[in-house]
Amino acid sequence: MTLIISENKWTYYNDSDSFVCEWVRNLIKAGLVPDGEVDERPIQEVTPSDVRNFRHAHWFCGILGWLVALQLAGWPTTRPLWTASLPCQPFSQAGKRRGTADARHLWPALYRIICECHPECVVGEQVASAIGHGWLDGIFGALEAEGYTCGAVVLGAHSVGAPHIRQRFYWVGIADDRRQRRQGRGTFTVSRESSFSWCQDVRSVEDLRRRSDLPPSLIRS
Repeated sequence: MTLIISENKWTYYNDSDSFVCEWVRNLIKAGLVPDGEVDERPIQEVTPSDVRNFRHAHWFCGILGWLVALQLAGWPTTRPLWTASLPCQPFSQAGKRRGTADARHLWPALYRIICECHPECVVGEQVASAIGHGWLDGIFGALEAEGYTCGAVVLGAHSVGAPHIRQRFYWVGIADDRRQRRQGRGTFTVSRESSFSWCQDVRSVEDLRRRSDLPPSLIRS
């Protein structure tokens, strides 16, 4: 699949896995993803000034599945966005489930940078079991304190035709326009009715399949 490439080099990729970062560099060289800065440092070592001027930032970027998802969703390459696939090991049923006591709980490190840079929109994903540890309540409380409107939905891989469940919850934080104006930053308008109406009253895969207003490619039987 060929991705849409932005003409501006305003993309930041961060992952502490050197193999992943080399993979991302190869994707850039092949022209499959937007050119940008690939940073192998742990997020704890990144400062707000390192990323403040980037339009897009992909934290814990992996092999860039978020870029494919954003293209499928029709997200404009000119619209600012941060993505974050924070480590799941502290909350996964396959791990020790130490929760926020686990050293790999890195939301505080990301939140520190969000507070300083205040990106216009942040999206992320996490294992669904993290909800039982209060993870979602914690990040929503923190983001709302910074002027973000938040939302989340739990979806499984089977909802897009995969032969397994693999539940994940996807979350979003959209910055309050008034704060953006106070800080002298450009804003974009998000229409909840047009952009997020399909999320309303969705609690299961069956709810999604009953919706007649969804793109056919979103849900497969």
